[in-house]
Amino acid sequence: TYSRPPSQLAAGQSCTQGCQNANELDLALVHLYNNSVTNVVTGIASQIVSHQNILLRGGVTQVNKFEVGGLMMTYCPGNSNVCFNNLFEVRPLSTGGIFNPTLRTAFATVPTQGDSGAWLETDSGNWCGILVATDHLMGYALDADKSLSEANRNFGTNLQLA
Repeated sequence: TYSRPPSQLAAGQSCTQGCQNANELDLALVHLYNNSVTNVVTGIASQIVSHQNILLRGGVTQVNKFEVGGLMMTYCPGNSNVCFNNLFEVRPLSTGGIFNPTLRTAFATVPTQGDSGAWLETDSGNWCGILVATDHLMGYALDADKSLSEANRNFGTNLQLA
């Protein structure tokens, strides 16, 4: 029904803080007509913090626990020419243990390209973000609250959680 693919950077333009072509939305909305989907989240997270545990419900990695890494990032993920503003990192849990960190990293579940669009939830069941990109061992997400306000502004909608 509505879509807003991210715009690409112009030739020679860099993805830096304050970049005029940085995206704050990468979203498609589908009208279900007479069908309904039960929402599993209880609300929208009021705050996201580094090292916070989150749950990703992805198309490829299914349901897995991750943690928030860096916040408020301006970044061009992978080999893309697409710059995003206000991203947060979605990374494997930082667990200790007897295994070498390099070995733990090699076997860690990481968000993949097929997980794009996945919702991220806090431990308390609040919606905190939408996965929009991945590269190597990280996923990158846009804040849920900001995504709703950007969607409403771009699509002329009044989206809210039921």
